Amino acid sequence: MNVTHIAVDTMRAGLATPQGHIDAIRSFREDFMIRTKGLTHIHLIVRDIERSLHFYRSVFGMREQFKVGDEMVFLHTPRSKDLITLHEDGDAADVAGTSGGIAHFGFSVVDGDLAAAIKEVKKAGGKLLERGEHSPGAPYAYVADPDGYVIELAID
Repeated sequence: MNVTHIAVDTMRAGLATPQGHIDAIRSFREDFMIRTKGLTHIHLIVRDIERSLHFYRSVFGMREQFKVGDEMVFLHTPRSKDLITLHEDGDAADVAGTSGGIAHFGFSVVDGDLAAAIKEVKKAGGKLLERGEHSPGAPYAYVADPDGYVIELAID
């Protein structure tokens, strides 16, 4: 017998409410989940680390947190705890810009000016791929960095 059977039997016996049943299942599941503080970083293989540094600094205001040699740099966005690792790896250069099943990653645009954000992307060597609305009042833009990684920009 599992928690679902126990909750259903308790409800049938008149000892619990439907909401209590839902809360019991939710609590049971949460006890077995990995608890995190959210996504922490993404590691990107790039062809030219200086070009990529310019792009992410210019477009997103990212700041260097630390370096590992000349081929790897860790950047973070202001007012956040996220990291993007840029890794210039000659042995893996052929996969730079490919996604390996990941369609894109995204940033929330705080100031709400999507047009200005797209302009910055283009100025820094990226390009606009698509612009639209996910739903009324929820605009987005898909852009690509110089290596071809797809980034979603959405209004927060």
